[in-house]
This record gives sequence, C-alpha cells and structure tokens, in this order.
Amino acid sequence: MKKFDLSYNYYYPFYTMDKAGVKKYYYIEKVYMHLSRDTELMFEFEYREKKLNKIVFKKITNGKITPYSKKTTHISYVEFAKRINTFQSFLNKGLRSLKQSVPYLKREIIFLKAYKFNTEFELTFDYSNIELSKDIFNHQIIDGKKISQISPIKGVAESETLNKLNIFLESAERTNNSYQPMSEDRFNEELDSVLERIQPYMLAPKKLFKKEYKI
Repeated sequence: MKKFDLSYNYYYPFYTMDKAGVKKYYYIEKVYMHLSRDTELMFEFEYREKKLNKIVFKKITNGKITPYSKKTTHISYVEFAKRINTFQSFLNKGLRSLKQSVPYLKREIIFLKAYKFNTEFELTFDYSNIELSKDIFNHQIIDGKKISQISPIKGVAESETLNKLNIFLESAERTNNSYQPMSEDRFNEELDSVLERIQPYMLAPKKLFKKEYKI
C-alpha cells in the first residue's frame, strides 16, 4: 500500500513559538523567524507575575533549532508581528530610561559587548545579540569592575547558602568581566547598526522562498 508523504515541506520565512512556565508566576515565550534550514532569529520574552521583565534577541546560525517538536506552535506573520511590537515597545521604554546613563564597553574574557544600566534597566548587546532586563539593579562600576551593593540576607532559612552563592557570582563577575567607559555617540552608533541589520527582516515578506530567505 502506498503511504502518504507527510514530511515537512517548508517555504521560508515561517514563524514558530515555544512556551514554558506558568503565566501567573514565571513564563517564557520564544518566537522564531526561520530564514533557512540553519538560520533563525529568536525573540525571547520573560514574564514574572504576568509582567514582562526581560527581552532577548539572538541570531542563531548553528542549525540546532528544530521546528518539528511537538511543543512547537507554528504561528502566522500577524501573530509574529504582535510579539515584535511588544519587543519594540519594551526596548524603547528601556532606552528612554537609560538615556542619561553612562555607556560602557564590557569585556567578557575575549568578547566585547556594549553595556548600560541604571537602578531599573540593564542593557547588553553585541553584533547579533540584544538583552534588556527590568529589575532592581543595586551595583556600581568601580575601577572597571561591577561591584554589587546588595546587603547580606538575614532572617531567611537559606540565607547562608544564598549569601555564599552571591559571593561566588560576584567573584566570577569580577574575575571574568571588565568595564571601560565608551562615548555616547559610539554606543548609539553600534546600537543603531544592530537594529538596522534586524529591521529588514521585520517587514512582511512579499515572497516565499523554497530554500532560504535573503534580503
């Protein structure tokens, strides 16, 4: 008996979404724009108690993201665009808050990233990654190192373990990372360069391609 061919036969670009967690407490959405078999743009949204507190953008080129998982939901361009509007709105809010903050060049061992923070937002980006978090940030940059201002935890059963973990994380941060001031103009130019590379992909596609999607 001849069997039906049910193998996937994708045309690019197409869009998928993965979800994890519980919206009431901690919830993550990852939205993917698939450009080819090996390349995706990922937009991640992290929620705590139903409030968006972190966004992440990554360009993935290792071909490890599969759209075949049973947990993956295929979405339309309209649904994808709604998430991108959320991403853009949160990014704009963070940039407005960080406008008066000092920009830094963050060195992570051999990698360089642009960095800005205040007591409400923390932004890091490089050539193909953007990460913006909203939280309470109680640290300072002193002599090129990020120094935490968080006081030891008291009156909690796990306080000793948590304090040891905070000390370990701060030690690792000081050992592996360093910060040096950069000009506001350079910071803005590099951020604009990253966003300009993303922007063309955000347009509604006028054509679908069998092998890959290029602009």
